[in-house]
Amino acid sequence: MGEASSRPISARGPTTFSVLPRGVKHWAKVKEGLAKWKRERKKTQGWFESWFNNSPWVTTLISSLLGFLVILILLLTFGPYICNCLATFVKECIGTVQLLILKQRYKELDTEDQEYEKSEYQQ
Repeated sequence: MGEASSRPISARGPTTFSVLPRGVKHWAKVKEGLAKWKRERKKTQGWFESWFNNSPWVTTLISSLLGFLVILILLLTFGPYICNCLATFVKECIGTVQLLILKQRYKELDTEDQEYEKSEYQQ
């Protein structure tokens, strides 16, 4: 450190004073370009994006409500169809169970008995 400060200014390289004017111009151009980019972006922004820039909580609220409404509309649209399918399925299952119960209550006839009965009826 002491060695760097003992060297003459011309040997140290550019100082902040010699870089500063060029840096200020450069940063002014950068700021101007950024402002131009922001203006162009604002022109091409959609309505939803502009709402988000103004108040981010409103967009969250709107998207939450829209999701709820979409689900509600889908339920109201397809709900009756789903209920009918479930009711039909349950009725078929109950019918099958009833048949099984009826089969268990009554004794099945042997095949020989059935053949005997057929022969009696045919005569």
